[in-house]
Amino acid sequence: MDAREEKISAQLVNEIFGQNLASIRRSRGKSQQDLGKVVGLSRGTISNLESGIQNVQLHQVYAFAFALDTPVSAFFPSIQDVQVFDDDNLRSDRIFLEFAKRQLIDISESGEDDENA
Repeated sequence: MDAREEKISAQLVNEIFGQNLASIRRSRGKSQQDLGKVVGLSRGTISNLESGIQNVQLHQVYAFAFALDTPVSAFFPSIQDVQVFDDDNLRSDRIFLEFAKRQLIDISESGEDDENA
């Protein structure tokens, strides 16, 4: 790697957090609507969080952890998964491949349509 500084990609943090939330929720047999009722959020908000298009608030992470009986740390990506080059357009192959692999695993494991989940 050259001398360019790396930074943390907020987009990747949101996307991986959302993937982790969706995966944990599904593994607990809860729909987006069921989870939303427990934590006080709408199904649409849960969907936006799982899609990575909405930022999660810290207190919500704790509510998800409590509702899904899961450690808080289970929702967060590792630093290596969210580092990008300073120009934001040059992601390393390792990060891209790991992200793509997680998406494929989630798709193959879910086998459900979240609109009806």
